[in-house]
Amino acid sequence: MNYGKEKRLMNFFSNNKTVIVPLDDLLISGYLERDFDVSKVISSIELEPPSAILGYTGLFMNNHRLMKLPSILNISASTILHNHTNKILVQSVEHALRMNMDAVAVHVNLSSEYETEMLRMLGNVSEECYKWGMPLMAIIYPRNETEDANYLHMKKEFNEEYTKLIVHCARVASELGADIIKTQFTGCEESFKEVISAAGRVPVVIAGGKVVEENEIIDQVQKAMLAGAAGVSIGRNVFLRDKPNRIIRKIKNVVFEKESAHGFK
Repeated sequence: MNYGKEKRLMNFFSNNKTVIVPLDDLLISGYLERDFDVSKVISSIELEPPSAILGYTGLFMNNHRLMKLPSILNISASTILHNHTNKILVQSVEHALRMNMDAVAVHVNLSSEYETEMLRMLGNVSEECYKWGMPLMAIIYPRNETEDANYLHMKKEFNEEYTKLIVHCARVASELGADIIKTQFTGCEESFKEVISAAGRVPVVIAGGKVVEENEIIDQVQKAMLAGAAGVSIGRNVFLRDKPNRIIRKIKNVVFEKESAHGFK
């Protein structure tokens, strides 16, 4: 492996496992519908530090307390206000290096009408990451512009077909040089093993998705870990809770094999 990449990855992987908390949804959705206090969330996260924080430039520049944690810079973006599925490059690998980031992230939506350009973006960033020794996280989901944009009906009713989509996501990310793959959990341990296999040697972390009950998200984490996942990158199911540190602690205990998913009080 590229030495620079390997050295940076060691900053937020422990025994090949990681717990990442993304706060990049603050740009994507804004959370204007609620009284959202970023400073309060960060204070809670500080009580139970994750392996890394994923976010945009402003998050890190305006919250210096995050300097204590390994950081992943999302350099692709869109908002829910217009063409949400069309992720574009908004910053560069060099910019991430100047900010002393530990990795960069690029988001691709497979099956979107904008898929081609997003794949081009991922490939170009992958080349730059190799040049500069910067780890690349590919955030890659099956997502399109239809009413069922996230294939939730397929996930529930036709899980085998949904699994094929997630497997394809993992393979695309692996083929284009990702060092970490963030994708959706298929719903069960056996089907997610296919995703892990498709990723080859690239570690896979699961996204959290919409907010669900704590027991449900912890159960997903355990199933993913049993299938061979390297960890999680869970945002809304952490930062939209009253006590983010509490759910982070539970997730860390599962990921780092301290306790089972059902061993919490």
